[in-house]
Amino acid sequence: MSRLALLTGASSGIGRAFAERLAADGYDLVIVGRRRERLEEFVAAHPEVAVRAVVAADLSTDEGIDSVSQICASASLTTCRWRNYLRTRPESWSTSRF
Repeated sequence: MSRLALLTGASSGIGRAFAERLAADGYDLVIVGRRRERLEEFVAAHPEVAVRAVVAADLSTDEGIDSVSQICASASLTTCRWRNYLRTRPESWSTSRF
């Protein structure tokens, strides 16, 4: 089974950079952001990446939180400590499943 990462803010900035890094490291992605068109641009620019879901959601709203919560409840996500992730390779991460 492949590893799955859910990223919020994936349409631009640091969120997009994390999405690109995790994709390069072989993760499947669930990408979340407020702007669907930017998320779709990410998918189009990375055809080699397995994007399992594109979620346009504003996480400052109850509806946005609910939509992402439903995905989290139904998916086997990998979590990691980002500080360690940025400095090392995946095999040395402190990870857990939830």
